[in-house]
Amino acid sequence: MVIAGGIVMAVSEVLLFFCASLYKEAPQLSSLLFYSGLGMMIAGNGFFKPSISSMVSSLYPKAEKNKLDTAFTIFYMGINLGAFLGQLICPLLGDITDAAGHRDIYAFKWGYLAASIAMVIGTITFFLLKDKY
Repeated sequence: MVIAGGIVMAVSEVLLFFCASLYKEAPQLSSLLFYSGLGMMIAGNGFFKPSISSMVSSLYPKAEKNKLDTAFTIFYMGINLGAFLGQLICPLLGDITDAAGHRDIYAFKWGYLAASIAMVIGTITFFLLKDKY
């Protein structure tokens, strides 16, 4: 379920990227992509989050509560690190100006593409290392 959730969330981020890319030319299609992307993000998150939390909770037996607490601490540190990096990367990608100094108000789309790439990398990493760790 983790892999399915990762794939669905990566695809939803691509839909949101195209939603912003097509807004000027095709606003109705953009609106459809927006709601589809949000719906897929919700579904992907529903597959991903509970499954990965269950996996962390099954790492150690209940008798080893200290190790389980440490595992959840590392897990939540990873989530917070991703949120922190997202707040650094997305504004850097979205701050685009043309030669006249005008800001592109649709440049936030690059943040969605970056999130999709990060999700694909994370899903592939999980798939390749799931049996090792």
